[in-house]
Amino acid sequence: MPDKKITLQQVLRRQWTISDIAWLIINLMPLLFYIAGAISAIQAFLLYMAETLMIGMYNTIRLLVSSALRAGDGSSFKKGDLIAGIFFAAFFVVHFGLFAYVQFMIFMGVSGTSVGMSMFSNFTAAWQLLGTNGHLFFYINLGLIFLQGGIQFLQEVEWKTKSMLQMMFEPYLRIFVQQFTVLAGAMFLNFGLSGGFLVIFMLVKIFFTCFLDFNKLFAEMKRTSGDRF
Repeated sequence: MPDKKITLQQVLRRQWTISDIAWLIINLMPLLFYIAGAISAIQAFLLYMAETLMIGMYNTIRLLVSSALRAGDGSSFKKGDLIAGIFFAAFFVVHFGLFAYVQFMIFMGVSGTSVGMSMFSNFTAAWQLLGTNGHLFFYINLGLIFLQGGIQFLQEVEWKTKSMLQMMFEPYLRIFVQQFTVLAGAMFLNFGLSGGFLVIFMLVKIFFTCFLDFNKLFAEMKRTSGDRF
């Protein structure tokens, strides 16, 4: 019978690839920009929130590309793989999109920046709050996320080594940790507490999203569930 316990030591990242280092840089950028005074605390948290959108965009493309590569791999075109990939991508867009929308609205509420229940109005307000520097860093982060994801996709040959189900659900663990720490930090921001508290929340978020090896975590989840995951 497999051991049901997963320890922190089992899922900590021990070897760093170029892709891992790129992801660490992506996560450090808003924190360093905030410490340097280039952006405000609310702008830094908005950039972390924007990662949800960026990761969702990348993962949708990854699912579609993987399904196309699977369908064309070999002597015959496998239509079933392509259809399955399109289904997974469509389901992910709807499910993850709803999840991201709810988290974004909660963030706007707890940070005191909400402008009602209109999604468009809140997105517009958030974009305006980012300001010129925030917009620049947003596009830099977007480019880095796609670059990091692309490197990892090719290095690990993900369309062959990972199932579509695993690829679809991979972002959720990282985003769940991110949203919890960012929302908690936003509450402190709304209460007017010092930037030191915000830095702590950012560092906690960086630890869980960068120093945990999510490939190991998925492997351990699969092992402890008796290979049902």
